[in-house]
Amino acid sequence: MYLLHSGHQFYESVLILTFAVVVLASAFALTRDGWSRVGALLGAAMIAGGTRVGVEALGTHAHGLFHLLGHGLELSLIVTSVLAVYYALDARSATDLVSE
Repeated sequence: MYLLHSGHQFYESVLILTFAVVVLASAFALTRDGWSRVGALLGAAMIAGGTRVGVEALGTHAHGLFHLLGHGLELSLIVTSVLAVYYALDARSATDLVSE
């Protein structure tokens, strides 16, 4: 992982870049329709959750802003998962209407 600048350690760069990826992936997911939207939101949730778990598993604890960014990833995991469930129900009902 490349450092964003010399003031950031490895795990701090991972948190920052992952948060940016989750935001972009979520924005991309919301432009999709149907099941592809659900899959993209679940992918963003997995990126957020996997990175957060990985940072905790390595035992590196971020301080200050990066601690808050870690909590932001946790919140991103929850929000993208809830959105995925909502759109999955919507896609399922649309699929049921088409099959009738």
